[in-house]
Amino acid sequence: MITPPMRPSAPSRARITDYLLGSTHNLGIDRAVIDVLLQCLPARHRPAVLAGLRRHARAMRMFLARATHACITEHRLTQVIDLGTMIPATPGTHALARALDPTTRVAYVVDNSHDMAVAHRLLAGTDHIVVASSGFKPLATWSLLTGDGGLDPQRPVVLLAVDVLDQLRTAEQVRDVLADWRTCLPVGSVLVISHLTDDRLPAADAATAAGMRTVYRDRVRKTLTARSHEEVTGLLAAAGIRLSTPLVMAHHWRPIDPDAPDTRSWVGIATVGEA
Repeated sequence: MITPPMRPSAPSRARITDYLLGSTHNLGIDRAVIDVLLQCLPARHRPAVLAGLRRHARAMRMFLARATHACITEHRLTQVIDLGTMIPATPGTHALARALDPTTRVAYVVDNSHDMAVAHRLLAGTDHIVVASSGFKPLATWSLLTGDGGLDPQRPVVLLAVDVLDQLRTAEQVRDVLADWRTCLPVGSVLVISHLTDDRLPAADAATAAGMRTVYRDRVRKTLTARSHEEVTGLLAAAGIRLSTPLVMAHHWRPIDPDAPDTRSWVGIATVGEA
């Protein structure tokens, strides 16, 4: 018997993304965040901004799918950890992975009881994994992921940190979280990262984006920080992580469709243990 999910007291970034993707695994408190964000803008700008938010969500989902494809088909990895808890989105990371290799196991890291219950319901009857933890506590989370019946700690994994690192307020937090994950992961593992940025935005648009992030912080109770290309590459280097592919905008990472929606996130992948 699966306990019905409790109504959460705070919105979830994953569920907000789910709403922007046009899916149904979201709640009124999640949709209200977008409404409040739009209300802080002049009415004439709201349709374009909402369209931009939807494009960004779609572009990040497309990047996650392409990166997952590369990690499974090229690196031959069959253990995947999703820190962004994108299980509600259709298709979920587990569906994307299993379509490429039916032996792949996906582990979701979930930080609230509502999404935990939803995850258990959606994954019932599979050997995928859900743990209640935070991607910002690598050592404790790794221990849970590799416990009884969990992932094999001796085999490399794919770590999907998509729409995750920009929730950390300070550069030191980003550096330390990345360094701890690098320490946990077996050699040969692949880290997939993204980070929100205001690079290449006109000054007026950057100011609007900063204001919207303030509203987001007040409503979701979580920080959302934009960092530059230089800052992100510097933090990766400080954490001892060497990118296998150049840091580029998400829609430029191995694009399949030349007309793919643009986004404002730097992305890249790194192989743990690569000199």
